[in-house]
Amino acid sequence: MKNSVILLLLLVLSGASYFVDAQQRTFLSEIPTTSTIELSTTELEKIGFEMPVHSPDTAIKILAEWPTIQVKKLDETRLGILLPKIPLADSEVILAYSEESFVIDLSEPETQSFVSRAPSAFPDPTDDLAQYVANYITDTTSIHGFHIASKVAKQKSGDCTEHAVLTTTLARSHNIPSRIVLGTVIVVHTNNDSEHAEAQAFGHAWSEIWYDNQWQTVDAALYELKQEEDTALFYLPTGTLQDEGPAFNFSLVSALQLLPSKIDQVRAAN
Repeated sequence: MKNSVILLLLLVLSGASYFVDAQQRTFLSEIPTTSTIELSTTELEKIGFEMPVHSPDTAIKILAEWPTIQVKKLDETRLGILLPKIPLADSEVILAYSEESFVIDLSEPETQSFVSRAPSAFPDPTDDLAQYVANYITDTTSIHGFHIASKVAKQKSGDCTEHAVLTTTLARSHNIPSRIVLGTVIVVHTNNDSEHAEAQAFGHAWSEIWYDNQWQTVDAALYELKQEEDTALFYLPTGTLQDEGPAFNFSLVSALQLLPSKIDQVRAAN
């Protein structure tokens, strides 16, 4: 992988591995991955792979919220997955996805200041929200725990969790229902000297917004990487931040427990 891509991943994905304690320093969660992909990323629309998980039945139940992901239980410890680039959720749009919360603290002065400086409208929110937040957070660091919106808005720093928090905040401030999704991103890139591709996987966090009558993936943390022609991103959720209150750490712990310990045999499944 290009040096610049590796550096970007190290900077913005290190906190994506979730936190048992919100005040605890985050850590890089690269998931061991093997792959054999005999296509370039420009031709790749779906990948297949196998993965061990802590609780296959629980993982299957959670992934059912994204019916475009095909899941097969291989045994009591492993799942087989067919994953499109952008998994589409079939979830109810509840009122909480439009409201203020402890994490998405819209009424705080720092958050209001951030919102007031943003454009009054986003013609293409799936791209414009990600681009705006990616430009706003100028210090891609992993020294923080999971920061709430007002802290991110004030400090302009953080990793993928802070990007997701601020994206969700900005969407809700524009009356676009939004939620934080936790899971794994699989980064597939074409080798410079061949048409084959290889994969790496990382713990990650991103946003989903309700737009055009569908949940849409918005990833500000990897906005620039997503523009690379030789790179494709595949998103595998392990859940959403269901509790945005002071006890939101429990949602993080649940997501961490469902992260795969490794991802095997990544292949093209077009």
